Amino acid sequence: MGRSDYTPADALAFHQTLADSLLPVKIAWQQSHAPEHQRQPWEVEQSPSELLCPLPFHDTADFEAAMSQVFSHLDSEMGGMFERMRDGFLDIDARPGMMPGSEEWPFPVTGLPCVRISSNGTDE
Repeated sequence: MGRSDYTPADALAFHQTLADSLLPVKIAWQQSHAPEHQRQPWEVEQSPSELLCPLPFHDTADFEAAMSQVFSHLDSEMGGMFERMRDGFLDIDARPGMMPGSEEWPFPVTGLPCVRISSNGTDE
């Protein structure tokens, strides 16, 4: 790239200028062209404290049961494979000291993947 004629502060100022000048125009255009009932939830400005988001699942068993239904509905073979994975190939509970994130690796003998997810029932 080789550009050195602007600094990180210049970039932040540029972003702020865009937000200050273009965002009001965008909001005004949206309000004049889209009635409130047609607007999508992500198009309405709300603070996170105003949003009431349901938890995706309450506990691991709830999550596994829901995913089993989804996979079985999509494909019966996939649903059967997920049911087999529930017998020791899923590690999806958050525990103290468990690093956040997820990973998957295959077991060559069974042909099933082992899935590790540090989940806590939130959408983050």
